[in-house]
Amino acid sequence: MNKQHLLIVLSCLCLGLVTFGFSQDTSDTAETTTQVETTTNETENTANATDVTSETSTETSTETDAQTETTEADITESNVTEADATETETGTAKEEQVATENETTASNNNEETTNSGEVASTSDTEDTESGTVSDTESDTESNADDTDAEDTEKTTKVNNTNDTTNNAEERIVTIEYSGGNRKSVDLRYGPWIYSHPDAEGIIGTVGSEGNSQLTVYAQEAELKAPEDVLIATAGERVASFTGGVRVERKRLTALGESLEYSEETGFGELLAQERINITVRPKETDGDTTEIQAASATFDVDTDVSVSRGGVTLQSGSQSGEAEEITFEQGLDLAVMISPNGQVTLQRSGEDSNLTITADTVRVLTETKKLMASGNVKLVDGAITTTGETVFFDDEIERAEVFGSPDNLAVSTDSEFDVTIKGQRLE
Repeated sequence: MNKQHLLIVLSCLCLGLVTFGFSQDTSDTAETTTQVETTTNETENTANATDVTSETSTETSTETDAQTETTEADITESNVTEADATETETGTAKEEQVATENETTASNNNEETTNSGEVASTSDTEDTESGTVSDTESDTESNADDTDAEDTEKTTKVNNTNDTTNNAEERIVTIEYSGGNRKSVDLRYGPWIYSHPDAEGIIGTVGSEGNSQLTVYAQEAELKAPEDVLIATAGERVASFTGGVRVERKRLTALGESLEYSEETGFGELLAQERINITVRPKETDGDTTEIQAASATFDVDTDVSVSRGGVTLQSGSQSGEAEEITFEQGLDLAVMISPNGQVTLQRSGEDSNLTITADTVRVLTETKKLMASGNVKLVDGAITTTGETVFFDDEIERAEVFGSPDNLAVSTDSEFDVTIKGQRLE
């Protein structure tokens, strides 16, 4: 029994030892295996790390290459974009030029051309911008025109004001009476009364040096101002010259009994009991003097014009005329003769014959002896009578031309030979 137990115990011990050794070996093997696996794993990890590093380097290199390629591509694309932009700008400029030319052509031909796609949109945009600019320019020009019109109106008003001021200054009369007398019951308000022992001792001057300046010589004068206006205040005063008057204006001399001059109007009226006498000396020494006689004559100091009225006669060389009124422009030596209640008559005395012209109006250039008669004209030269609408006569070459119209032909009749000629122009 004990022996059996002992054997069992021994068997158990042996079995335990064997099991322990096997277990130890297994543990060592496991540890070895574990170490091997660990080493393997570390190797693999190292390899993997190397691979990863290699892959990372490769990826980095790839990314670097990709970035480089991207950068080069970007640069290339940028250059292309800039080139495209340049081409686009050039194209746009060309399109604008073409659009402008098209607009000009369209404007000239009254046609409209519409482009398609983007070009049409660009053209529309350009047209819209152009229209805006044109409208703006039109408004600007309109405003400029308005401004110019306003400036012109202001300038005109200023000029008119200046002209009025200048005319007012030119119309002021000055009276000299050296050696004579001046008296007044009121020296502040006038009138001032002048007298002189000499027939032409009183000298009145109106205007500045020029064709329109008047100088009046008389023996007596009176200067009056409007009521309650100081006599020294110029502009509305009236000067009266009496006792025999002589008026001088450049080549013109007028004689009468009295002259009344108004600063307000700039007109001086020469009067006489019988006739006033106006003499105009010729510009050239070998020229003819022109003489005008009338009941009165008005002189304008703003111009060089005088108007004679009342049974006026004109004599210049071989020409003489009669009219109700003669307007004489001294600078041109032009006499315009009219007779509102009848006709003007002008005669020309020649060596061979006398020529008589009657018309509604006759214009005579007294220096050159040329005239034009118009309105119901009749020309009588001896036995020949010619009628028409207008006559031109040159005294120097003794030539007359009579003009009619298709509805009113000029007619010339020779009573001696009983011949009649008609036409639009007869000579």
